[in-house]
Amino acid sequence: MLRPADLGPGAWRKQLPSEPFSGDTWRWADLCAAYRSSDYPSLRRQADLDFTGYATGSAGYVYEHLHRYAGGWGPRALDDVRHVLATCAGTATPSTAPGSPAPRRFTVVATGFAGDEALLVREEQWAYEGETLAADPIVTLVAVVRVGDLVGTVMFSPDRDEPYARMVATSAAGRLAAG
Repeated sequence: MLRPADLGPGAWRKQLPSEPFSGDTWRWADLCAAYRSSDYPSLRRQADLDFTGYATGSAGYVYEHLHRYAGGWGPRALDDVRHVLATCAGTATPSTAPGSPAPRRFTVVATGFAGDEALLVREEQWAYEGETLAADPIVTLVAVVRVGDLVGTVMFSPDRDEPYARMVATSAAGRLAAG
C-alpha cells in the first residue's frame, strides 16, 4: 500500500478514510440510481480489502482502497469499474430545479499509465449553495490500478491535479507489483 514517501512533498500524516461501507465494499457502490450490485460479478469474488489514507495541510488527502480478488478476477474487476462508470457517467446538463439531487459526472481522462491496467477518473460533484445549484462543480480525481488480481483505488483531494494523480497511482502499482 502507499506510504508517505510515495506522496511527494508535504507533512503527510496517517488519516484513514472515514467512509464506512454498507453493502458493496468498493468505491463505486450505489454511485447512481441505475446501480445494481448484480451487474458487477467481480464483487462476489473479492477475497480481501484493506485501506489506508494520509492527510497534509488543512484539506489535502490521499486515500487508498486495496482489493484482492480470487484468482483470475482482477481483470474483470477493472471491467466492472468501467461498466459502473459508463452506467453512471451523468453526461446530462445538471438540473437547476430546486430540490433536485446534486448531480455528479464521471469521465475517464487517462488509461494504461500504470500496472497491468489503469484508469484515471475525473469526478465532478455539484452542490447547492442555499437553494441554488453552484455554477461550478467540486472536481476530484480517482485512480484505479490493477496488478494481477490486486486492484487499488486511490482517491485524491480537490487540490490534486492529473499529473500528481498519475504519479501516485504509478507508485501504488509499483507497491502492488512488489507484493
